[in-house]
Amino acid sequence: MRKGFPMTRDAEGRRNGARILVPATGLLLAAVALALAAPAGRAPRLDERPARPGEWGFRPRPGTVSPTDPPGFVWRPQQAAAGYDLEVARDSARGKIVYRAAGLRLCAHCPPSPLGAGRYRWRFRYRDRAGQASPWSTARAFTIDASSRPFPLPTRKEVLARIPAGHPRLFLRPEDLPRVRALAKGRLAGTWRGIASACEKLLRDPPSIEEPAKYGPGEVRGKNDDAWRKRWWGNRRRVLEVVDGAATLAFAHLVSGDARYARLAKRLLLGACSWDPRGATGLAYNDEAGMPFAWAAARAYDWLHDSLTERERGTVRRVMAVRLADLYGRLAPHHLWRPYESHANRAWHWLGEAAVAFHGEIEGADDAAWFALNVFFCAFPVWSDDAGGWHEGIAYWNSYVGRVTAWLAVLRSAFGIDGYRKPYFSRAGDFPLYVIPPGERMGGFGDLTLGLNARSVLPLMTVLARAAKNPYWQWYVEAAGGPRRPRGVRGVLRAAGPGGEARPPAGLPSAV
Repeated sequence: MRKGFPMTRDAEGRRNGARILVPATGLLLAAVALALAAPAGRAPRLDERPARPGEWGFRPRPGTVSPTDPPGFVWRPQQAAAGYDLEVARDSARGKIVYRAAGLRLCAHCPPSPLGAGRYRWRFRYRDRAGQASPWSTARAFTIDASSRPFPLPTRKEVLARIPAGHPRLFLRPEDLPRVRALAKGRLAGTWRGIASACEKLLRDPPSIEEPAKYGPGEVRGKNDDAWRKRWWGNRRRVLEVVDGAATLAFAHLVSGDARYARLAKRLLLGACSWDPRGATGLAYNDEAGMPFAWAAARAYDWLHDSLTERERGTVRRVMAVRLADLYGRLAPHHLWRPYESHANRAWHWLGEAAVAFHGEIEGADDAAWFALNVFFCAFPVWSDDAGGWHEGIAYWNSYVGRVTAWLAVLRSAFGIDGYRKPYFSRAGDFPLYVIPPGERMGGFGDLTLGLNARSVLPLMTVLARAAKNPYWQWYVEAAGGPRRPRGVRGVLRAAGPGGEARPPAGLPSAV
């Protein structure tokens, strides 16, 4: 058995763990031509082209200190790959292998245990469908030191086994129901009254469950933009009225036991599941309608599960199997290597959320949940750095981080993982602290920021301060006007924790 990587030198004379030398530029073309002419039966070729614009690149980046222990490894997906092998070795003369994973289906992997401080090298290879292995990749060096935060991803088997066998699974577990019901009668009674009021309004005036129409002849993007936009965004609103309305009613029934809420929730959910999943609200036709359908229907199903008959559950599952497959097909596996597409950075965690709801009930749901976990551990967030910034500005930060707090809540409830331990999320609230502190009237840089101020981000900062138990963010909340929970169900599920200590940020480094 090999004890470590064979030691060679690359074209620049550096030591690395590749089995073969990396050729200089002049020889590279000849090597490629030779490989193309290789007879059948030779080892598959390995594509190690450097990352291009829009690609995540080989991670951890060569020669860097990993912010987490272990790092999330990412490599270029190989066209003919049926599976991947990964090896990590100590960066020493003997190069002892300290971690090995075989048969990986994704081009990313985060080990289930910390590696410990030290210098390491990692490499990968793939096997094709015939079982032939490619050469090992170049070995890439990285370091783990005292600043690297322990953040391992449990094995697929272990992490999926943590999902409750029964329902609810999203945001709360069956054993959490007494606590949530007590909160609704106590500290969160005001938020609960708002939910109950919304449900009564739905009972008085329920939305139509008629399937939304596709674009008409006069609704063409680029020709009749106003008409096109009205249908495009209007169908998104219809999905939210019907499907998110069903989710709100289902949650209210879960908390109160009011059978009226369950009956209407069931009618709305089953009505929406009569729509063509690849029609006007399908992901490919209108992703602004297809994406919210996925998360809202998953929540409605999860919270209404015990009030549905097995036949009704089957109806929902059949429709959601199509919608989840479409969402998964749009993202996996390439999003791990090309993670910068804007809508996809909402879609992956909504896919994960829906997959949790249908764990063990829809074929492929577990693959989708595992994919979402790997995105979070290996390739998210992408418009930021670990200091907490957001390259798109405060408005998009408020939107995208606000949405992903739902996934962070699901991580806790379904998997027992504290996503706020990830370096970025342990610093996320620092961005508004520096860019729009209380009293600032300009929203900094980026689209849609003009006129934003601390109160504009107060609901999200309330969630972040309580979830991360950060005293500086709690000071921000209080200085900007006091806690402001998100509205409706989100206010119960994502801001239920009590506020912690508030500490003025006088001791933090200056932004100047």
